[in-house]
Amino acid sequence: MKKLAILMALLVLITPAGLLAQQTATVTLSLVVTHAAILTWDASSTQGVTQYNVYRGTATGGPYTKITSGNFLTYSDKNVASGTTYFWVVTAVNSGGESGFSNEVSGAIP
Repeated sequence: MKKLAILMALLVLITPAGLLAQQTATVTLSLVVTHAAILTWDASSTQGVTQYNVYRGTATGGPYTKITSGNFLTYSDKNVASGTTYFWVVTAVNSGGESGFSNEVSGAIP
């Protein structure tokens, strides 16, 4: 398989997981905040790609752990912890096997 040429981008998203309302004359809203890192990449130019593997680590250059596989170009990594910096890479898979890692992207989770 040829060297993988994937361009990746990273967006760290903070979303309210739910709103809780107090049952009194005045309503108080409490936000439960969760974080997600949204990864996007360009399709590989290699022929016959059937899936992409997404890997994550906590140090630049790895080691990385595979966190998901599938035929998609965007992944929302919701299993991240506040105060941690993560590093992600992607590989492409075809009948010839798995490519090498894409360029690494990183993000600090607030």
